[in-house]
Amino acid sequence: MRPIIALLTLLAANGAAAQQCYYYWASDCFEIRDAGSRDIVHHVLVSPEPQRFTASSDQCAAPTESLNVDAQHKALKRFNKVLGRIDGCKRLDNLTPKVFADSQTAHESYAKLSSQRSFKVVHPINRLPEL
Repeated sequence: MRPIIALLTLLAANGAAAQQCYYYWASDCFEIRDAGSRDIVHHVLVSPEPQRFTASSDQCAAPTESLNVDAQHKALKRFNKVLGRIDGCKRLDNLTPKVFADSQTAHESYAKLSSQRSFKVVHPINRLPEL
């Protein structure tokens, strides 16, 4: 009986140390076609949807310490490829995902950022690496 209690205690401790986090990659820029007439286009580059990852306790609050550098570099490369095709937008030097501790907040933020408007063009960036 003691081994079962010890195993359950160990599993509960491991579960408490892990946390579900949510993230998406995003960046934006403004293309000024004619400043005098205020002809400006807001370009939003964003991953297809928020993704989930498991982090150690409280790592959602400080994701930069646990980020996969290779994944960050690959995402940056994909974003810069699209940015290179948009007039007036500069390439990025770095890219950090937007990270959230709960699903609802992540999806609300994503929906707000990725909504189309008359002055806003959303560019979904596919084939992004996972954290």
